[in-house]
Amino acid sequence: MFDLDLIEDDWKKNSFYLTDKEVFEIYKSEGVTKKDYEIKREEIINRYKKISPEERLLIIIFGDEKARKEQDEIDKECHEKIKAISLRLSHSSQMKVVEGTLDVVFDSTRYWYEMLNKSIPMEEIYYLSVDSLMNAAKYCIHFSTKMCFRSYAYEFIRRNMISLVARKEHISYKNAYCIIYKRFIKMYEEENRLLYNVYELSYDYTKEIPYKPPSIYEMIRKEIYEENYIKNISSEEFIKDYNYAIKGLDSLEEMLIKLLYDKNGLNGLTFKEISDYLGIPTNKVYNIKKKVIRKLNKNTRFYKYINN
Repeated sequence: MFDLDLIEDDWKKNSFYLTDKEVFEIYKSEGVTKKDYEIKREEIINRYKKISPEERLLIIIFGDEKARKEQDEIDKECHEKIKAISLRLSHSSQMKVVEGTLDVVFDSTRYWYEMLNKSIPMEEIYYLSVDSLMNAAKYCIHFSTKMCFRSYAYEFIRRNMISLVARKEHISYKNAYCIIYKRFIKMYEEENRLLYNVYELSYDYTKEIPYKPPSIYEMIRKEIYEENYIKNISSEEFIKDYNYAIKGLDSLEEMLIKLLYDKNGLNGLTFKEISDYLGIPTNKVYNIKKKVIRKLNKNTRFYKYINN
């Protein structure tokens, strides 16, 4: 019979405990930190950074199909190089981190067992937590200044538990998250004898007006495209205007464009990664991107950067 207390007692007697600081020193000694990652990332970006960030963003907003395609190919290659960056602890260090932080597993197992009203066997939660901790140790790229591995591991376990509930209930991750969140609110209300209103999520999407082909032609036939997008304009001025323009988008559009393009105008996350992060279909990500580019294209704030 599964006995979590017995397993925990055995760990306390026969193993060891690592503080977050000690875990941090392990990651730091092997160069598996955010700082090390950023150094490698910047080296790659600098190799592909043939044009300025504002020029790249202007190509995205105003460029013709050929210019966009050429820049997309360059950005895609750069993005693939960045994705290929692999910072991992040695296997022995991973095992050491896991063994020294098993308290996270014991805490999480008890927490989620009670959280889900004991509807999932404790043994199943335990093994999921162990697996999550092992993956956390393997894939974590540690902060270079914060001692926070346990917070990372707890979050890793939380996400895997939500995924487990989604699989068992045959629902989406987002729906499982909402169910668990409301259960948490309910527990908090009962404990503190407080009443809260729990609202259903609602989305207010702007509907696009479909145009007939002749109308589209009339709208774009006078558009002028220039390869030399920018002259004698400071980066600070352009980035200020760009940030102001995306602030005028709705919250979903603003978040998406920030995830798509980083401060250098380089590709950030892929459509699939953004789809998973925001919980929306990939084709919706693509359609929102097109809508945002059309909005930015019509923003008069950018006109001064063209044909100067």
